[in-house]
Amino acid sequence: MLAIWRKELKSYFNSPIAYIFIWFFLVVTALKFFFLRGEGPQGQLRDNFFVTQEASLTAYFSVFPIALGVLVPMLCMRMWPEEYKSGTIETLMTLPVRAWQVVIGKFSAMLSILAITFALSLTVPWSVNEAAVVGLDWGPIIGGYVGAFLMGSAYCAVGLLMSSFTREQVIALLATFIVSLPLALAGTAYVESPTPDWLSPIAKFVGFAVRFQSIERGVLDLRDMFYFLSVTVLFVYLNITVVEARRLK
Repeated sequence: MLAIWRKELKSYFNSPIAYIFIWFFLVVTALKFFFLRGEGPQGQLRDNFFVTQEASLTAYFSVFPIALGVLVPMLCMRMWPEEYKSGTIETLMTLPVRAWQVVIGKFSAMLSILAITFALSLTVPWSVNEAAVVGLDWGPIIGGYVGAFLMGSAYCAVGLLMSSFTREQVIALLATFIVSLPLALAGTAYVESPTPDWLSPIAKFVGFAVRFQSIERGVLDLRDMFYFLSVTVLFVYLNITVVEARRLK
């Protein structure tokens, strides 16, 4: 499992994927927070930091659900299709390694990229702490990053499963995007109008942005954390099942 993790992590940094993912995430989230005005998931108006000058990262964390929903598919698209394209999948399936070890090794590599990205994004709270009139309370910030990592792991698990169904990276990218973006937007003000009344409670239950609302304010609700963990475990388990089924073939 560690060997697979090292192989996948090295592969990320030997290609532009990791650098593009990290760069886009840092730039998009920082630009939105510092310079752009917008609406939160429930339609509330949010000014940029230079207008409010508030020592709060609520508006910064609010960008994470959609940013991750759009960008995480980039990390997932090469995971399984590259194995099929290079022909290493046959070798991998005949080695004395269990399916769960292969999946967890690949999944851990994606989580490592996510952790590196979040670590680099700490420059934003540091800047806010230096620029704001009153310094930051770092407790809610740590809680926000813990919640963001759990949400990111759920996105990674979804993307890893979707990429296991195809041999083409572009198709894997689109399939993951088609699943991840609705999860990010479900239950938010962006899609509230076309959502039927009977479907609205379900959308709010499964929506990542809605689930992340309390976390972005620094409140770690155990129900939301358990939800993200459950989604992660479910999709990782399904991926292991798919890999095991292909090995039996």
